[in-house]
Amino acid sequence: TEGAVDDKGLKYFVINHYNPDKKNIGLVPHKDLSWLALLFFNQAGLERREPETPWEEVAPLEGHFVVNFGLCFEV
Repeated sequence: TEGAVDDKGLKYFVINHYNPDKKNIGLVPHKDLSWLALLFFNQAGLERREPETPWEEVAPLEGHFVVNFGLCFEV
């Protein structure tokens, strides 16, 4: 955001942890609103969807992160 290099920009950091022992965990379908989201997951459950297509599972790759470019990039 404007002014970030001068320590005046908007910055935030969010961490979510989902307990695999609980039923019905996760989020409702959504778009990430920020510039990017860095995801690490080691169990099935993450899904993705392109416009006008059905949801599909994203298989976890051991030791890898997923980078989602957020809604800000659509502008």
